[in-house]
Amino acid sequence: MEGCSFCTGAKHSFVLIAEHPGQTAINHCVNRLLGCLLTISTPLVCGALLFWHLDGTDWFEDKYGERAVLIAVCVTVVGAYLISSSVAGVYICIMDTLYLSAFKDMEENK
Repeated sequence: MEGCSFCTGAKHSFVLIAEHPGQTAINHCVNRLLGCLLTISTPLVCGALLFWHLDGTDWFEDKYGERAVLIAVCVTVVGAYLISSSVAGVYICIMDTLYLSAFKDMEENK
């Protein structure tokens, strides 16, 4: 934000975090909880919806076999997990950036 070097910026960020340990701990817990909730719930919901959709159709089992529904659900759950964990990582980075920006703004504009 100020055009300083990486080491100087890291030092300023560390000082901001060290001055507010309580808020840092709360933000870390909330970020991890929401990230974990997103990473677990999205694949489970996607897998359950796909199973519900494919289990009622005979054409899928007739065309691909009995285990095809289970394989399709497993592939969907793994894919949804990969995508949701990436989204959760981006969310955590955004929340950390907002946290640092808010405390930097409060420090400069007392």
